[in-house]
Amino acid sequence: MNKKEYLNQPMVKEFTSYLSNLIDGNEYFKHEYYWYDEKKDIYFDSFLDALYKYEWPFRYIDRFINEVKTGKSLHDNKTCLESFSKGLVSAIGNGDLKACQNYCLMILDWGGVLYQNEDKILSLGSILPEYLACCIRLFNGPDITCNDKYKVSVNGESIDVIMNAGFTKIYSLICSSFIIYDGRVGGALGYLETNFYKKTGNAQSKLLSFHYGSARGKQIRNPSVNNFKFSILSAGNVHTRDNLKANWLLAEALENQTSLKGDKATLIRDIECALFMIGYDFPELKPKDESKDKVENYSTRSSSKDSKVTADLVRTFALQLIKEGLKTRASIEFTSSDIKKELGGDLTAICSALKKPTFFYQSGVTLEIIDTPPSGLGKVTYRAKKAA
Repeated sequence: MNKKEYLNQPMVKEFTSYLSNLIDGNEYFKHEYYWYDEKKDIYFDSFLDALYKYEWPFRYIDRFINEVKTGKSLHDNKTCLESFSKGLVSAIGNGDLKACQNYCLMILDWGGVLYQNEDKILSLGSILPEYLACCIRLFNGPDITCNDKYKVSVNGESIDVIMNAGFTKIYSLICSSFIIYDGRVGGALGYLETNFYKKTGNAQSKLLSFHYGSARGKQIRNPSVNNFKFSILSAGNVHTRDNLKANWLLAEALENQTSLKGDKATLIRDIECALFMIGYDFPELKPKDESKDKVENYSTRSSSKDSKVTADLVRTFALQLIKEGLKTRASIEFTSSDIKKELGGDLTAICSALKKPTFFYQSGVTLEIIDTPPSGLGKVTYRAKKAA
């Protein structure tokens, strides 16, 4: 099903109209949650209020001048992304491998997903500029459909398109009307879907049913409620299909609203930003028993307290905790008891698992012990910061 066929489906048309009315403020919308990262309450009294309250505290290294760049506001982020976009598009056009690598890694660093994706960028080697050029042609082409297996031919070799929460950021800056589709955006789209179904009385449609991403904390990103069920986002073709459908829906919704003015690339980024803010948490969907709302919201959600707590799980969990904290702070402190509280397991085994500084250093952070109990056992306090 291509873009035209998809947008002509009656359910899709109805949902697109609903989104246009949301943007224009003709549909009721209220949403609130506690923003754990910033330690403050957030309240939106309209869809566009979420755009105006957008924040993303970023920190990345400018690899061209080896200088740390930071920002937080909507303006800071837009300025940053516009610079990335212009630079990367130019580097692709010139076939400049080093510049392409630098811009891709800076984009991933800005988005807080560098350590999961750096190897993927570097593994593409010298074909990176041509790979990205092929992805531009694929995603901007009129024949792409939302039920493909997505591949590109680079120098005669067929390569699977890499798609995850990191690479969607790269594609969004080089392709037309392409949003950053991450777990928060997917969750927000599903959340709006449920509101749409409740309003219209429609049954859930497979044409929509966007996938959400798990949170790295106590937030709820799963918009499932009553008979409306959503699945967790997975990398690859599922992510690409959802991204394409969201691109098409939001671009079409923008055509039929009157509240936002400007070029299409700017406007679709605005809608993406609003969705990103909305999708941080759905507190009204939290389970009654808060004690169950623990590590299953992390990407390590498949493990539970009843599962074996391995050293790899402890290190991965700790690294996610550190990365999340370093988005807004220069350093983060936590204890082995904090890990035990979330994962279960034995304190001694947890402390032993964390005695692997090379694992954390290779992931861009340093981890040091700042306090231990007199006996040498029990609660150990750690401090982590970005590696120099």
